[in-house]
Amino acid sequence: MKTLTFILTLGTIVSIGLFSSCDDRVELSEYPEQEPDTTLPALNHDLKLTAKIGPDSLIYRDLIGSEIGNGVSSFYGGLCFTDTNGFTYDSRMQGFNFGPHNDSASPRVIDFQLYGCIVDTLNTRRDGLIDLKQYDVGNINNGTSGFMVTYIDENYKVWSTLREDTIPDTQSGSLTITDLIENYDGFSRYKAAGDFSNIQLYDTAENVMLIEGGQFVTRVGKYY
Repeated sequence: MKTLTFILTLGTIVSIGLFSSCDDRVELSEYPEQEPDTTLPALNHDLKLTAKIGPDSLIYRDLIGSEIGNGVSSFYGGLCFTDTNGFTYDSRMQGFNFGPHNDSASPRVIDFQLYGCIVDTLNTRRDGLIDLKQYDVGNINNGTSGFMVTYIDENYKVWSTLREDTIPDTQSGSLTITDLIENYDGFSRYKAAGDFSNIQLYDTAENVMLIEGGQFVTRVGKYY
């Protein structure tokens, strides 16, 4: 037993010696200071969403310590097509949502998805999906790039920009990302601010409900 103890002790000394001998070749740098949210003055710095959806007014803000959550999602759907130059385009989606964070099927949950067929040689940090621009209504079922919205109302009825048949060419609504910065909280790659309005939502009976006057500050940009 004494011999074994001596061997372990000697091994420990040798290990410490080896580590110390390499110390002059190891340089530690201070973790870079986090970028302040100075580019989001219009909507403040809090994660939030406000909107009027039919008769229902949503006001989600000051989420820390509450039952309301702000989540992100992503989807990689594989090959869309290959163009005449040989570039392949992939089906990809990035989304964000607001609502009770402990149950995605709870009432008054709203989910936004940005969808597109993106060439795989683009910068995958944004995929060309997350950018400072206006988005029109899209449809993953027929491959139309744009944004899609799903909302569960107070009666657990599901409303969506995706109609049961097809989205008509006259489908209204827009979503605009007006501010975009790097995010450092570990949940997403970016924090985005923007607005949306005049979005038509449909239930399974083709009833229509309108979203008006929406604003948001949200996390966005989840790893696939």
